[in-house]
Amino acid sequence: MEVRFVIFNTGKNEKRTVDNLADKDAFVETLLQERDELYQELSKLRQIDGGALAQAEKKIAQFQKAIEEKDRLIKKLTDQLA
Repeated sequence: MEVRFVIFNTGKNEKRTVDNLADKDAFVETLLQERDELYQELSKLRQIDGGALAQAEKKIAQFQKAIEEKDRLIKKLTDQLA
C-alpha cells in the first residue's frame, strides 16, 4: 500500500506530492510557508471579525456556567425528593 501526501497551496491550483519534492527540507519549508500563509489569513479574519468570536465564546462560557448551576440545583432538589 502506497501512502502519498498532497499539499494544497491556498490560492493556487497546483498540487505537489512528497514524491515530487527534491528533499525533506523542501517539504518542511513548503509546510512552514503554508502555515505562515494560513496564520496571516487567520490574523486578517480576526481583525475583520472585531472580537465577535471572543465575545461569543465568553457568552457560551456564561451559558455553560448557568447550565451547570441549574443542573446542580436540579440534582439537589431531586435528591431531596428521594
